[in-house]
Amino acid sequence: MKRLVIGIAAVLFYQTAVLAAPSADLAYLVNNKDTIKVYLDGFTNESGQDHVQADAFKKAVEKAIVNRKAVKFEIASAPEASDVRISCVIRKYLYSKNDPVTSCGGPLLLALDAATTENYVEMTADFTVTDSRTGAILWKDSVKSFLKDKMTPEESVPLVYEKLSRDFLWRSFGKKK
Repeated sequence: MKRLVIGIAAVLFYQTAVLAAPSADLAYLVNNKDTIKVYLDGFTNESGQDHVQADAFKKAVEKAIVNRKAVKFEIASAPEASDVRISCVIRKYLYSKNDPVTSCGGPLLLALDAATTENYVEMTADFTVTDSRTGAILWKDSVKSFLKDKMTPEESVPLVYEKLSRDFLWRSFGKKK
């Protein structure tokens, strides 16, 4: 009985600490403003893949920002006209004709994933969100996205750009609470 009480107390303490911890995303920024003005700063490609273009990915991020429904963004034409600056380094791009087995939903899903053959694309990028006024880093993280579908290497690039852009926005800014 004593172990049960100690266990319950430990779980409650852990839950309280998790709920009291600061948010890892920028939802606080989203909740305090009607519109967030964003300037897209330096985007570079360090993946070693020539067909991955930093400028094209920057345009995909801009499109994702403009199309975001849960948070109201505005693209700023200059850093001094923005609330935040977003910069990015593309670290990895991988295309494979055969997708790896990635399912972890139980034996049936694992078997189904292993039986189907699709193409696979993966891209990883390091994003930094900086306060335009102070220069302080507000959020910095590596974001990885992948897709499994029937696609050529040429078709995979804009698809993974779009997916990674949306995943970045979701992980960094979340949505209004």
